Amino acid sequence: MLYSTPELSVKTQYRIDIGVSLNAETQAIVSESSQIKLKSIPQGRCAMIKYSGDDNGLTAAIDYLYRDWVNANDITLRNYPLFLERLDINDNKLAQHEPRQALSPQQVLIYLPVV
Repeated sequence: MLYSTPELSVKTQYRIDIGVSLNAETQAIVSESSQIKLKSIPQGRCAMIKYSGDDNGLTAAIDYLYRDWVNANDITLRNYPLFLERLDINDNKLAQHEPRQALSPQQVLIYLPVV
């Protein structure tokens, strides 16, 4: 989840959360940690766009949602940050020994919570 952008935030105020799925056993262990906080994404509607490419182009896709799509569709945003879901992460690990140009672009689902 992206609470702010590195370009617009003071280093001490830049904040993201990293989400993972946990089984019940792991949740019990993590809940006892003072270093990790368990959170969940609230249910609700989201605008979603699928992005394919490197991280450098991700900002343009996010800007499109906020600047163009929201205004063109008269959408109200929920009070919750935008979040991302990276697809096929394991495939990238398996392809780490292939030449760089042989890797397919990563795919990311960008979710923007809306009313």
